[in-house]
Amino acid sequence: MRTLPEPLQNHCILGTHRFEMTPFHFKGELYLLENFCNYDVADYTFDEYPPHTEEDGFLIRRLSDDKVISRVCGVYFASAYAMPNRVYAFGSVVEEDSEKTLHRIVRFETEDLINWSEPIEVYEAAPGCRVFNTSFAWDGEKFVGVYETDTPENLYKYIFKFWESSDLKNLKTVDGAYYGLDKYVGANTIYFVDGFYYLLYLSECGNGCYNTVISRSKDLKNWQDSAIPVIGPDCTHEIDPEKRPGGMELNASDLELIEDKGKTIIFWLGGDQHGCCDMQCAEFNGSMAEFFRFYFSE
Repeated sequence: MRTLPEPLQNHCILGTHRFEMTPFHFKGELYLLENFCNYDVADYTFDEYPPHTEEDGFLIRRLSDDKVISRVCGVYFASAYAMPNRVYAFGSVVEEDSEKTLHRIVRFETEDLINWSEPIEVYEAAPGCRVFNTSFAWDGEKFVGVYETDTPENLYKYIFKFWESSDLKNLKTVDGAYYGLDKYVGANTIYFVDGFYYLLYLSECGNGCYNTVISRSKDLKNWQDSAIPVIGPDCTHEIDPEKRPGGMELNASDLELIEDKGKTIIFWLGGDQHGCCDMQCAEFNGSMAEFFRFYFSE
């Protein structure tokens, strides 16, 4: 059993072969946007990672009854942002047999979580680059987004850059705002609480393993890293014994959280960095602001 950091409790595994997610409230219900991949984990070796196809996409799941409400194909690394009467989803377009796959971000919108608009392009990466995970927050004046990209500026594999937007339709990259120039980073999520932007992301923690850590900033340019990891892998946990016997957990990634009924629910992925993963969750008995303060209490 995983040993959780001090503020987390009630750890559970929600299911295997469930991928990156965004929790959100909409009209009184709690939902998950979940990415899905169209492959069987038994069909490839431990040294391979299945390529994304146009059959990949995202789904909307209602947590109260575990019902899947809708599915959208053709994008991956999708995330959601919910308004009172509308939900936006952003995803990177999968273009098979194309050098431009995962090169463009598109936006979908819905008023009922069932019928989605046609995708509208909101961002195109630099030539030769791709865009992966995205996340958005409202800071009281504007929307701020973070996106993960591979870029010539980075000495490591990926880097985070940031958007500003007044409407989630027109995204402007913030000049001079970067994170990850000096280390490995991935799987980003951003929040704005009590005057700070909080950035949760994947980090190397040795022996081929990865954990989720946290940093904060007031201007998206100067960051304070916490010395306390948020969640780490349980290397004794076999992820999918039926389909991938012997595949042990090596990472705890793609962490997202949401306040619900007086507590904060934390969702993340345990995985092997080769396409086999399971969705997990735990609870913090307090607000998101209290949760974040724990990691910067010293």
